[in-house]
Amino acid sequence: MTNLRDRVAGLHLGPAVRLVWESAPRLMVASVLLVILQSLVPLVPLLLIRLIVDTIAAGGEPGHLLALVAGAGAATAVSFALRPVSNLVRQAQASRLSDHVQSIIHEKSLEVDLEYYDGPEFYDKLYRAQEEAPYRPAAVVEQLMGLLRTVVSMVGILAIVASVLPWYALVAIVVASGPLGLARSVFSRREFARRMRRTMAERAVAYLNWLLTGKMHAKELRIFGLSRFLQGQSAQKRDELRHERLSLEARRSVAEVLAYLVQTAVVFAVIALVTLQALRGEASLGDLVLLLQAVQRGQSTMSELLGTVNGLYESNLFLKLVYEFLGLQPVVVDPPSPRPVPAPITRGLEARDVSFRYPNGTNLI
Repeated sequence: MTNLRDRVAGLHLGPAVRLVWESAPRLMVASVLLVILQSLVPLVPLLLIRLIVDTIAAGGEPGHLLALVAGAGAATAVSFALRPVSNLVRQAQASRLSDHVQSIIHEKSLEVDLEYYDGPEFYDKLYRAQEEAPYRPAAVVEQLMGLLRTVVSMVGILAIVASVLPWYALVAIVVASGPLGLARSVFSRREFARRMRRTMAERAVAYLNWLLTGKMHAKELRIFGLSRFLQGQSAQKRDELRHERLSLEARRSVAEVLAYLVQTAVVFAVIALVTLQALRGEASLGDLVLLLQAVQRGQSTMSELLGTVNGLYESNLFLKLVYEFLGLQPVVVDPPSPRPVPAPITRGLEARDVSFRYPNGTNLI
């Protein structure tokens, strides 16, 4: 538990990675190796297809051409084979991590003072931790692996494209992705603010659902005629939450569509530039084919990269909620040298001048 309380102010990705490492270190090493292979192997067919096109244009030997095709096919097959293996490792990793985190939450729930259970702030923190902790650390590791994969892929793609494009066109393609990244980061902050603001409402919906569907309260709801009233309260709160969430998602979608339009316009302007170069004989047909495939792959990879970075940013915001709960410390602790209860007790225990008061309350009970 000491390592879990080691929280870096404003950044919670490191402790999340430690959680994953503690739960399954061998699986984490396997994930890193598979990610590196998944990043590099798909770049091999891009280079080989360029050679295939140039070999055909130059009237090359059939044997050489077939060898290039076989190499591209083999690299593609390996690339496809890596996907199910990687998915299996990630699923095993996520399963172990979920059990590990649930045990930590149970331990913290039993460690804190009983007074925490008398305030809504504790239940807000507990609810957020229960919602985020089972999957958020695994999501962070998945996103970090995705970041490693996309960064390696983008470096390889940019190195390939740099052999065809002038530097200013390369810079334009990279800069054109900026609006999409900005839009995603802005709406991640807004989604986090919405979740923080509506935690109590979400807990109320969960509580009403428990009342309406549980056996414990079924008789009372029917006897006192409360079913329709509570059902209406639940429907109203769910409608409010749904409309607020969908409104935010609609604005996010509009912003991302506009960003994609900007990115697409820049990319195809660059493709038009190379097409003109090919017509003038300044670029080969293989260069043009390479560029078309690399740009298509690069757009997909850049979108994935921005999504991964945005996901890490969002996960970091929500991990703060998990570590706020794990950071709760008990006030009532055992003294250094506790005195044992006298044994045996033959007359029972008697309490005098004992009172009770809720935290931050003034009325004694």
